Amino acid sequence: MPRTDAYKTIGFVDGESTQNNCISYLEKHREMFSKKTALRWTDKPTLASWTGNLSDPVPHHSINFEDFYSKVNRLAFGLKNLGIKKGNCVIIFLPMSVELYQAMFAVMQIGAISVFLDSWARRTHLGASADTVSPKAMISFEGAFQFCKEVPEIDQIPIKIVAFAEKNNFTASIAELESGERLVELTPVTGDHPALITFTTGSSGRPKGANRTHQFLSAQHHALDATIPYTDEDADLPAFPIFSLNNLAAGVTTIIPAVDIGSPTPRDPLILISQLKSCQANCCTLSPSMLVEIAKYCQSSGIKLEFLRRVVTGGAPISNDDLRLFKSIAPKTEIWVLYGSTEVEPIAHLELSLIHI
Repeated sequence: MPRTDAYKTIGFVDGESTQNNCISYLEKHREMFSKKTALRWTDKPTLASWTGNLSDPVPHHSINFEDFYSKVNRLAFGLKNLGIKKGNCVIIFLPMSVELYQAMFAVMQIGAISVFLDSWARRTHLGASADTVSPKAMISFEGAFQFCKEVPEIDQIPIKIVAFAEKNNFTASIAELESGERLVELTPVTGDHPALITFTTGSSGRPKGANRTHQFLSAQHHALDATIPYTDEDADLPAFPIFSLNNLAAGVTTIIPAVDIGSPTPRDPLILISQLKSCQANCCTLSPSMLVEIAKYCQSSGIKLEFLRRVVTGGAPISNDDLRLFKSIAPKTEIWVLYGSTEVEPIAHLELSLIHI
């Protein structure tokens, strides 16, 4: 797909500039290929009524880059109207969904800082994370707000925005905020302005925040784009939100996994395989555990994933036996093991063809 000099310098312009804001990637995609599908997803009611038969495709919704940019922009205007300003921290505690990426980009659009909390974080860790960033607002779902009622650091957040529900007792709902037609201009920032803060799990103590600036996210995108190149025809199913952000920056169609990464179930492999087939995905980024469960399910069911072009895995150790098992059910697939850390990713990757198995 075409790249311009302006595209390559996003995040690396001197001083404050709209060109440093990561949302510039979405803006350029809206101009370059507005009607291309940005995201595909299915919802819980659809999944609940699905037959479970792989020959019966799971229906999916879709949104193109132009319409997704519009959703982001309208929500950004709504957030700004609530008094959220440049430099404010906004906790985003949502499952992988259109609303997750809409909220993250809308927050960045107005120069505020998205604070991402993992859905499997413990209540005490949520409180410690909130205490670290002193958030102005939180965007989450009703159940999560109820879950955090006894966490003072979260309960005291002044602005609470609910997703997947009506406003009720909250400050606002995402649906309400994005219902207007007014748009907001892209906020100029410096390259080192914080864009996204993510936290470690806190398994070794208090969760630690990693500050990902607009420049960092841009550099990471270009590193991933060079390391894991996509074609115009690729469609990717990524298990990690950071790879979805990279896809949206790269203009790659992304299929949102319809499973809870933090609470796996025996049905997950079937759902993911069906999504891959239904959406004609030829690439995916999976955790080692997801890769192994899909391979075992396919092996026991006599399924071959001949259509997969590339699978990337990482984030935890994986054995040669597990890689060999997946290769047996996806014989045409390139399998890459990616190594990185919270602060610096990717650091290195290894192709299966270079591993003696």
